[in-house]
Amino acid sequence: MNFSEKVRMLRKEHGFSQEELAEKLNVSRQAVSKWENGQGYPEMEMVLRISELFGVSLDYLFKADEREEKGSPTGSAYYVSKEMAREYLTTKEKRGRQMALGLAVLILSLSFTMYFPQPLGTALFFLGVALGVAILVMLNFQGTFQGYQEIEERPLNVDSAFLQRFQEEYPALQKKYGSFIVAGIVLFILSLVFSVTTHSLGGDEMRYYAMLPLFWGTATGLIVFGGTMSGACDRIMNERAPSTESEEGNRRSWIYGVGMPLATLAFLAIGFIWNAWHPGWLVFPVTSILCYAYTVWGGEGRHVIE
Repeated sequence: MNFSEKVRMLRKEHGFSQEELAEKLNVSRQAVSKWENGQGYPEMEMVLRISELFGVSLDYLFKADEREEKGSPTGSAYYVSKEMAREYLTTKEKRGRQMALGLAVLILSLSFTMYFPQPLGTALFFLGVALGVAILVMLNFQGTFQGYQEIEERPLNVDSAFLQRFQEEYPALQKKYGSFIVAGIVLFILSLVFSVTTHSLGGDEMRYYAMLPLFWGTATGLIVFGGTMSGACDRIMNERAPSTESEEGNRRSWIYGVGMPLATLAFLAIGFIWNAWHPGWLVFPVTSILCYAYTVWGGEGRHVIE
């Protein structure tokens, strides 16, 4: 893209009309129109003001970027300033923490039915499930900054100065977030070892089994958060393909709001009808894994894994 095309693209991405942009730059609408039609160029002082207004570098405005040619079939990549890149990573971190917390609370609530006497244990369990589901459902109602969806869905042209610094940090970040995933897997394995050895500990086995959801909840939270942030870093690096199924992915995230209440009904049916509370709680980790796998292979999560 040349200068005029970039000015037009930046104006539209920021939601400005030609009149609004002209007002912010203290020029006439005709001047803006001439710039966008390639009929003239602004003075250097005005170029600096345009650069500051849109948060882009002078290099970006005047130099072609090879990634623009390779990133999209239409040849137009979405420009991401350093401020937008930082805000994207911050937003993904907040959303990743919230999803990890919601899933962890859902799984941890299982401990109440095994540790506390009834009906207190059941009451605390329902409170935990309600809180976990509410945390996950709230993800769908949280607003995001302007440009978030474009970063998720379109090929990117990240500010060159920011990208250069980020490339230096990228290996350390991937190692950091990869360690979250490894730690989660290790905790799942340790939970299996703990489950096998509980019979030899003696005493009230249900109190020992109440420890298992602590392993599972923590492990699930670590894996979800680590995977989310690893995928966000890949997105900024353009190593993860943009999502072309954003709306479908959003619909798939509601699976948690449906799956976990159904798992709760199944757990209660198994407990009250067959008095099998101990094996019955297995429906929760199984449901959590299935829900996460559904979103992973059906939407954004797939790119995180890849």
